[in-house]
Amino acid sequence: MEDEVVKTQVETKRNDPLLWQALFEKAVEMASSVDVEPTFPRAGRQQNRPNAPAATAFDYWRVNMYLPFADHLLAELQQRTAFTRK
Repeated sequence: MEDEVVKTQVETKRNDPLLWQALFEKAVEMASSVDVEPTFPRAGRQQNRPNAPAATAFDYWRVNMYLPFADHLLAELQQRTAFTRK
């Protein structure tokens, strides 16, 4: 029961564009305090990391880091709850 609530909350937060915007703005704020500008890798031949196309740093980090991490978290929660139900 509680596991379904947690999974629903994670799914809701994963799909909330305002949450991602707030997280990204906080990261940009922290980076600017040490004189780092938000960028993303140039498109090229990358074998060991994701390289989904994106027009901005905001989109790049959402598509290549935030969404895969949220998906991984959901998969782990699902696997853990399936294991505990046995």
